[in-house]
Amino acid sequence: MFRNASKSNDPVPDEEKAKKTIRNMEAAEAAMEFAEGKELAAIKAKNARRRKSLGWSSEENDDSQE
Repeated sequence: MFRNASKSNDPVPDEEKAKKTIRNMEAAEAAMEFAEGKELAAIKAKNARRRKSLGWSSEENDDSQE
C-alpha cells in the first residue's frame, strides 16, 4: 500500500524558508567566535544539517564565505 505524502501546514513559501535558514546559519557562524567545546561542535553540526537541507555541499558554502 502507498501512503500519500502529507503536505506541510506551514504556509510560508520555500524561498522564504531558505532565506531564514541562511540567516540562521550566518547568526550561528557569528556565535561560533565565542563558543567552545560541545557548544561549538553543536553549532557546526547544526549548520552542516542546514547546508544539507539547502542542497549545498560544504565546499560551496566555504567559497561563498570568502
